[in-house]
Amino acid sequence: MKNRLFIPLLLALILISSGCKEKQTTAVSSPDGSIRFEIVLRDGKPVYSVSKDGEQILKDSDLGFTLKGEDSPMDFTKADLMSTDSKDETWEQVWGEDRYVRNNYNEMTVRLSEEGANPRHVDLVVRVFDDGFGFRYSFPEQENLKEFAIAEENTSFDFGKDMKAWWLHRNVPYYEDYGNNTLMSQVDTAHTPFTIEAGEGKYLAIHEANLTDYAKMNLTPDGEGKMRAVLTPWSDGTKVYASAPCVTPWRTMIIADNIGELAASKIMLNLNEPCALE
Repeated sequence: MKNRLFIPLLLALILISSGCKEKQTTAVSSPDGSIRFEIVLRDGKPVYSVSKDGEQILKDSDLGFTLKGEDSPMDFTKADLMSTDSKDETWEQVWGEDRYVRNNYNEMTVRLSEEGANPRHVDLVVRVFDDGFGFRYSFPEQENLKEFAIAEENTSFDFGKDMKAWWLHRNVPYYEDYGNNTLMSQVDTAHTPFTIEAGEGKYLAIHEANLTDYAKMNLTPDGEGKMRAVLTPWSDGTKVYASAPCVTPWRTMIIADNIGELAASKIMLNLNEPCALE
């Protein structure tokens, strides 16, 4: 009798354990709890998703890189939470629309790692604010990745449905032109900021912050409702020449309930480096 009960129990524990290994979730929420940023190992591959008030904003979206000279993306099969942090401060601008800016966020750092004889790893630093989020990749000093070149950054933003967007073509100089208003699927390759009409008066805006020693990010469609990062290349096609330790710019998204909140967001200011002028 004991053996008959033990075998089904053992099988159940194995299935539960396998399920935990298959889907490992790491998440951080905004200070007010409305926005949730999750990283999940899905089929052995790390992806991220974002929700607000329980409603999905981004479904499973890609992370990572393809390095020059390699046929496939870096094979990250682990996502380990390394640290968490929170900040709520007010700082003074030297010049700008508002003299004082509140910087209030929750942060997590997740290490994306390869397995094998010569594993490499990249840290993903995520900051979630009450009106959006930013994340950046950090290449720490490590034995198996020193000087390298990036062929592609594989970051994507998967909304799961085609929506109207305001955008400028990448070929437009100086970011000065009449904006296009089309479905995302009709975009060619767009500059950021890339503004999306999400319905019911809600707006989203994808951009980047602290662009230093790195290629500019553009966006192009990659399936229905999905936009993919496209980096501006050097003349030889290489996107970025780098050496660890180094960081990428922040990939940012403002999540606004109306057009006024979109314009008033301070995410970009808070994620850029402090002004060097006193």
